[in-house]
Amino acid sequence: MGVRFGGFMHNVELFDGEVFGMSEVEAVYTDPQQRLLLEAAWEALQGAGLKGGQTGVYVGIQQQEYSGMAGQHATGFIPFMATGGAFSVAAGRLSFKYGLEGPCLSVDTACSSALVALLNAVLTLRASEAEAAVVTGVRLELTLQHTLDAAFATMLSPSGRCFTLDERADGYVSSEGVCGTALR
Repeated sequence: MGVRFGGFMHNVELFDGEVFGMSEVEAVYTDPQQRLLLEAAWEALQGAGLKGGQTGVYVGIQQQEYSGMAGQHATGFIPFMATGGAFSVAAGRLSFKYGLEGPCLSVDTACSSALVALLNAVLTLRASEAEAAVVTGVRLELTLQHTLDAAFATMLSPSGRCFTLDERADGYVSSEGVCGTALR
């Protein structure tokens, strides 16, 4: 492929669903991205001392691969398959779990998803549509397909460096991650 660089998370399959009130079956059929969002949101809320109320939820998320993967191993109808991988459910899951009653939005704008989620949270707070906001972002590559597609399209940087808007730009470096913060 000509690509040697990337930033990838380890042990994303490790998750204690009981801590978040999930049955074992629900945890298995919930996209690891949503699991990471639950953890990141909890840390952000705890750090800000927020407990429910008029708090908005803004999620930047992309790479919808898990539903197809989980569906291949399902035997029979499992209702959690419908919600476990849906981007529309990601923000709602956080709102429901943490009793947050402000605006709720999942955003997929590719590489800028978390940044656009943050922008929406700031605009909501400026408009006094919520008292606070929790903003999270996540990206996992659970299969090689995206990396292969990007490599064959020569979109990935062979130098392993991103030079955005610079004449030295030769592509981007694919990476995974999760983040979360709370705003007032």
